[in-house]
Amino acid sequence: MAIFELSYISSRASQEDIDRIFINNFCGILKDETFRMGMSSEELHENYFCRYVWLYFDSVPFFPKPREFYIKVREIYFKAFKILGIPEDELKRMGRKELLRIFRREAKKLHPDKGGSHEKFIELRKIFEELLRLKRYE
Repeated sequence: MAIFELSYISSRASQEDIDRIFINNFCGILKDETFRMGMSSEELHENYFCRYVWLYFDSVPFFPKPREFYIKVREIYFKAFKILGIPEDELKRMGRKELLRIFRREAKKLHPDKGGSHEKFIELRKIFEELLRLKRYE
């Protein structure tokens, strides 16, 4: 949301600070006559800007906090180790094809139709999806 100058804020800023900056910039733009080009601030807000407010407050943050992201990554690899028995460093080196091969092998063992646990199968699928998501960003 570059229009509200949120792209230039440090990733260390608290969410409250970012929210405050957004609201201040939002109100400033609504008051700016040159930006409104003859429209009333109410009309601009109701017809156009309300979407930005919804998007801002209802969407996932633009970037995770570095510490939170690091903890989440470690948690994913730890869960994968518990389920698959493969160490974290080995999982990090694997490509998507290798992960898919391991997932298929484990899915055959854990599939409910083959006598496996439904809960463990779902857990395997979720951790596999998270690992693939991590591979996309590495």
